[in-house]
Amino acid sequence: MSACVVVPARDEEDRIAGCLQALAAQDVTGAAPLDVVVVFDGCTDATAAVVAATARRLQDSLRVHTVAGPGRGSGPARGVGMAFARTLLGASGGLLLSTDADTRVAPDWLAAHHAAVLAGARAIGGRILLDPLEAAALDPSVVAAREAAAVGRLERVRRFAPDAEHHQFSGASLALTTDAYDRVGGLPDVTTLEDEALEARLRDAGIPISYLAAVRVTTSARLDGRARRGLADALAEWSVQAALTGG
Repeated sequence: MSACVVVPARDEEDRIAGCLQALAAQDVTGAAPLDVVVVFDGCTDATAAVVAATARRLQDSLRVHTVAGPGRGSGPARGVGMAFARTLLGASGGLLLSTDADTRVAPDWLAAHHAAVLAGARAIGGRILLDPLEAAALDPSVVAAREAAAVGRLERVRRFAPDAEHHQFSGASLALTTDAYDRVGGLPDVTTLEDEALEARLRDAGIPISYLAAVRVTTSARLDGRARRGLADALAEWSVQAALTGG
């Protein structure tokens, strides 16, 4: 199955090489180089130079395409990337995937997606794990708050997907077939929480989402993220609460 991965990036010179290295390390026997679309969304640092150098080093495993984002945030940037990726896959179609520049996908990430699609999945949300070293630096109450919030979110998700293995459908690990993408008209044009908007659009279209624990990524536990109302903002808010309450 043809596949293309979209990675929006804004000022990610310190992290995007690790993201691309993880994509290059996918355990897919005999596969052609994986197409990756990096969207430079208003970068003011050396992100572009790091991507170029990393792409040259990993060219046997990755075909890296770069496009300019509109500079309006992760939602529009991811939308531009997904539209470009859709043209790369062409009439024969395939699988559109997304991750984030501060995220490292598991070695079997792509293989797990392919297995899920062969089993009938049309949209897939992966499990988002925190970087263990960065998470260890957080106040323990911050991690506990995230885990507590996940319980309620899973209950809500299971109203629509009773077999959901977790609650996450996030830009750090989401995928949909080109047929599903075409049916919902692509990503919603919103500046924040584009993943939640896409999740709602898929439900409205009657396209089931598979929330699979076998699809895993590890993402940064930083507090200064690039996407407004994203994971970093939530961690920062819980960190403030921990400081005010003494943990």
